[in-house]
Amino acid sequence: MECYHFCTIFGKEYIFKGLALYNSLEKDAKNFHLWICCLDDISLQLLKRMDLRNVTLIPLESIEDEQLLSVKKSRTPHEYSFTLKSPLVLYILSNYKFVNSLMYIDGDLYFYSDPKPILNEWRGGSIFICEQRLAKNIKDSGTYQAGLIGFKRDSNAFQCLEWWRTKCLEWCFHRHDGDLWTDQGYLNKWPDLFSDVIISHNSGINIGPWNVGNYESTPDFNVRNGEVFINDDLLIVYHFSGFVILNEGEFDLCKYSRVNEDTINHIYIPYIREIQKAIGRVKSIDDTFTYGFAQRIRRSRKKAKHYYKYSND
Repeated sequence: MECYHFCTIFGKEYIFKGLALYNSLEKDAKNFHLWICCLDDISLQLLKRMDLRNVTLIPLESIEDEQLLSVKKSRTPHEYSFTLKSPLVLYILSNYKFVNSLMYIDGDLYFYSDPKPILNEWRGGSIFICEQRLAKNIKDSGTYQAGLIGFKRDSNAFQCLEWWRTKCLEWCFHRHDGDLWTDQGYLNKWPDLFSDVIISHNSGINIGPWNVGNYESTPDFNVRNGEVFINDDLLIVYHFSGFVILNEGEFDLCKYSRVNEDTINHIYIPYIREIQKAIGRVKSIDDTFTYGFAQRIRRSRKKAKHYYKYSND
């Protein structure tokens, strides 16, 4: 059986989301392996105690070199994690020769069905990317989305990764500067610079709050037998960008956009339940764990773009 190889990056503040991602792969991927680059020792030691099946933990120090360390202090933790994407993929492809294709996925993704259609669509190519398909109310942040990207073990993909790594070392900040924005703006150039770039045409892959508004309240968003379809494509993976955990029962569904009732009921509530399970699992190991929640609850409630309270009683 073909094995799906994924990698991601997160630390203690993303531990609940990262566990939800892992659990979704456990549920929907028939055969997978997930490499997790742990941004801090707290997340590393906690995940070691969990002894997750089909997971390899990579300490941050394993992929850091002098060039990365030289820019670390000039980047926020989020900006530095963006900068680490290509070094992580290069590290895995260089050290695990049995991995012939590797997909990087952000820690706030969640799979709703088998990722096999992603592999099928990518099968004939070297690099896999998804268009953003931005809704009108979302600020432009590039043509392609960097939360789910794939690389084969070939010279073309390695060339792309090295180019991306160099560019992100030069500039990778959470602000707009011409066509640049974080690590993502660089993806605009990939189809012209590199060969065999597969651009996904599946609407169910890497949908998120920046584009779900294109489909809400239209026939393009429908539910059949409990499964969500977008443009007749089964929802495979949703990107919970902007999702804020205030506490175990209160959330800001997206700090920069709102979603409608159908999206909440069929996409967000199942995710919230998984987040709550992850919180319970962490607390069962370390009941003093306080990371992953908004630091100032009252202020966060007032500032929430889409405040939502949920109890799974």
